[in-house]
Amino acid sequence: MKNKIWLILLVVLVAGLLTHFFTQEQESVGGDTVTETQINQTVFLGGVQIKPLEVLEDSRCPLGVQCIWAGTVRLRALVTNNASSTEQIFNLNQPLAVGGTLITLAEVKPVPTAGVPIAPSSYLFRFEDDTGCGEIWAF
Repeated sequence: MKNKIWLILLVVLVAGLLTHFFTQEQESVGGDTVTETQINQTVFLGGVQIKPLEVLEDSRCPLGVQCIWAGTVRLRALVTNNASSTEQIFNLNQPLAVGGTLITLAEVKPVPTAGVPIAPSSYLFRFEDDTGCGEIWAF
């Protein structure tokens, strides 16, 4: 009886992980590997793990507002390469060299709306690996 319970729990756990993995947006664009993730969600890209921790700045121009400057996003993330982990700051559309791989925070959703704050849990971050040889795993 105990063995059946453990087996059921294991099946449920594996099914949950596979569901999450296969619902993670992943694609290849021009040979580059890209993926989307959220705050406190780890993704594997280009041989490194990236876990967004906090939006430090979101100064993008809101919808319906005419801006002189397009603005940017600065994201603090935990980056793990091999056995070492460091916190890095990703700037929107600026490649960052991580363990021999260039990774770019290529897009941030949603687009801001004037006077409406974005909840941290609503952010979606799109990363690109411009070496094109990164394997993606997400959970």
